[in-house]
Amino acid sequence: TPPDTLYLAQGSPARHLPLAWGEDWFVNWADRPSAVRLAGGRLVSHALVASGHGTYDYGVRYRLDAGEAALLHDDAGPGEHGFVSWLALGDSAQAFWLDGRATAGDGGDATGAGHGRGAMQLRTRRLGPDGGRGPERLVDARVCDCCPTASALTSQGPIVVYRDRSDGEVRDIYRALPDSDLPPAPVHVDGWQIAGCPVNGPAVAASPSGDTLAVAWFTASDGRGRVRLAWSFDGGVNFGRPAEVAGEGVLGRVDLTWAGRGRVLLVYVGAPATERAALHAAVYTADGDAALARATLDSVSVARSSGVPSVAIGIEGAVVAYTEVLEGEGGTRVRTASLAW
Repeated sequence: TPPDTLYLAQGSPARHLPLAWGEDWFVNWADRPSAVRLAGGRLVSHALVASGHGTYDYGVRYRLDAGEAALLHDDAGPGEHGFVSWLALGDSAQAFWLDGRATAGDGGDATGAGHGRGAMQLRTRRLGPDGGRGPERLVDARVCDCCPTASALTSQGPIVVYRDRSDGEVRDIYRALPDSDLPPAPVHVDGWQIAGCPVNGPAVAASPSGDTLAVAWFTASDGRGRVRLAWSFDGGVNFGRPAEVAGEGVLGRVDLTWAGRGRVLLVYVGAPATERAALHAAVYTADGDAALARATLDSVSVARSSGVPSVAIGIEGAVVAYTEVLEGEGGTRVRTASLAW
């Protein structure tokens, strides 16, 4: 069996460059490997590796360019460590991840916010220009177990958005500004009470100045899946009333990118129709609740293996990458859709 491999697809037609590989990786539909480009073109990438005998005992191993891989977190024991979002800070990087050291067995770190043992945590650390690890910091001591995180650079410093978890099992989207004195706070109070993790994280995009940013997320607080979008004009300290992007039972799975001139480009998966759902794109500004433009890009499987789409702005337009489930053939493949800009 060949080892699992993380590739960088670059250019058009794409060249597939291997970044990392291994035979002990943890591979699943929601917690994905990734890479971030730093100043000077250097790349930090990460993959997930098995760390114990439990189904979700795995950790995060990162590397700078083709250097030696290292563990991102201080905890090397069992438990879930993943859902990493990377942020480029010039020639350095910052990582945010979900950390399950307090959920492994009877031990673990029970610090923070008055919560007991057994909670998933949100942690962060910076990497220096040489890939060396700075000190690890606790951002939130009780968060949802397996919803992806997202981060951006604002005028207040790095921001991370994530799904929180209250003692009463309310799992709304929060923001944290770890370089400030502000405590984590909800982007919007949906009041979604749910006993399990929906595996449906938020997305964030910030303007070059960092003052203006938008957060998109999925909620089903009223029993119906919907996607919402909220704006901040003070670097993520406060957010306004969200716009309703889509409702009527959409699946969510959002991603978001800054598109220039006060606009963001949002992608999400719509409401299921039998075994498939539409993959949508929409352009929004902060001036109103309605989208400037909408497009349906493709139809995707509603199975979890269809994953979460990703969107990025390039020189000539936007590119959306998503997973196609090969129905009847088995397996999956990655497809891309281009949007003129």
